[in-house]
Amino acid sequence: MPTRKDDFLQSCSGVRIVALDGGLNIADAANAGAKVARGTYLHFLAADALVAENWLPPLVTLIGSDARIGAVGSQLRDSNDLIEEAGAVVWRNAQASNYC
Repeated sequence: MPTRKDDFLQSCSGVRIVALDGGLNIADAANAGAKVARGTYLHFLAADALVAENWLPPLVTLIGSDARIGAVGSQLRDSNDLIEEAGAVVWRNAQASNYC
């Protein structure tokens, strides 16, 4: 039986749905999605994420502004709208540090 979510996803253009068997963790699911992605950019959004109006255009503008930028991310805010994380720095050795 279709759900409201299924109806919504079917109404979206340019969305590719990847159905996976159970038992996978979020990294496995993200990698499966990345493997079939065909767009210019790839964005991972947690299932429980709440986004603000017009949250995506600034990210696309920023990543397209400089060829040296390989990834961008949004602020993470708590239930009181306080910033928990404002991105991360990924160093040349592939280590990452949260930016708060």
